[in-house]
Amino acid sequence: MKLIKKIKLEDLLLVFIILQPFLDMYRQIIGEKWDVLGFSIVTIIRMLFITSLTVITIVKMVKKKDKRVKGVFVYLGVMFVYTILHVLNSTVFWGNFAKDNFSKTTRNI
Repeated sequence: MKLIKKIKLEDLLLVFIILQPFLDMYRQIIGEKWDVLGFSIVTIIRMLFITSLTVITIVKMVKKKDKRVKGVFVYLGVMFVYTILHVLNSTVFWGNFAKDNFSKTTRNI
């Protein structure tokens, strides 16, 4: 908990924003050579930063007994449901897309 007290949210957000161009350059130059569980290293770094920012914000809001913390949890719940539905939809889309393209290519042969 001492670490969370020392970390300023603004500083962490600033580091995250400054890293974005470098992460994009890394992704363009190196590409997707190294994946961990289907995610690129750049994506994992971004997810870790966003998760850290979210956790630190919630911890600070709970400590201050901020009334808006309930709204944050509702928002996170809605985003979680949206993410699940988006992933399900995109897997179905890409699955159909690949099947359609495969059948079109094989018909032309």
